[in-house]
Amino acid sequence: MKSFAPCLLLLSALLAPLPATPERVVIADEQFVGSNRDGFAILRSQNDNLGNHYKYRKTTWLVEYAKDSKLSAEPHRTLLLDVTYHVDAMHMDPNTLPAVTETINSQDTTLPWASILQRYPDRTSERWASEKLIKLRIHPVDGIRFNLRVLLISGDAITRQVFGDRLSDCPWTLDEITEDSNTLFLLLTKSDDNGNRESRLVGLAPSTTREVRDQIALKPLYLVAGTYESRDEAMRETQALLAKARELKFYGFHPEVWSLRLPSDRTVHVIAETYSMELIENGRLPQVKEKLGIDLAPMTSKYFSSRTLVNP
Repeated sequence: MKSFAPCLLLLSALLAPLPATPERVVIADEQFVGSNRDGFAILRSQNDNLGNHYKYRKTTWLVEYAKDSKLSAEPHRTLLLDVTYHVDAMHMDPNTLPAVTETINSQDTTLPWASILQRYPDRTSERWASEKLIKLRIHPVDGIRFNLRVLLISGDAITRQVFGDRLSDCPWTLDEITEDSNTLFLLLTKSDDNGNRESRLVGLAPSTTREVRDQIALKPLYLVAGTYESRDEAMRETQALLAKARELKFYGFHPEVWSLRLPSDRTVHVIAETYSMELIENGRLPQVKEKLGIDLAPMTSKYFSSRTLVNP
């Protein structure tokens, strides 16, 4: 009597369910490469599973930005490497990894990596600590503000200019903030339930970065000498006072000029003493008045916006 066991085994093998075709998943990440005073560079890596169990594609670009450019400005992009990987579909041993072969679609062999490192010598960025992060206000429409005063980036700019059409129905998140000598970097991410992810590293304009750092340095109260309609007018008066102080060899005056955004939306400027609390605590206000002929009045910094430092 013939055994039907081999036939049954063959039939069960034929009827065994094949692995379902996976969902198409694309993961894009951006990594800081380095910066200089005027620009910065990132590596943008994109991994695409191509909706396939046995094939996937990895693409890497070098992307270079000017620090003073608008978000809408196109950066300089260099496609460094584009490779499709093929996984051995016949591999059956669960104790070893399957063989993987490569098909190089594009490879830039003209760009020496050393030249990139020389162009962007500052390759470290400081990560913001929690005491700074808690001063952020994050809203999907209004965007990201610091100290409720400085708009870092609007929600519309994030949605339209940073991410464009990618994952348009997904909300964005702020993962971290880092900074170099003159620029804040925002790491923004979108992701969906299927595993697609898009991360972007956005460099803020140095002028916005300075305004944020001014807010970090802001003290609750200042002694101010006069209110002026323009920064130039305030600076001229500041320089005149400093010239008088030098002539008298008086070194107890350390001014800086601040802009104030009043509730009426009017902007004015004041001359503020850097070491206001020290002057008050040491009882030296009468000395400043006697030497320079000015009255320093206390003022809350509630509406102080941006600072202009003054050479002594």
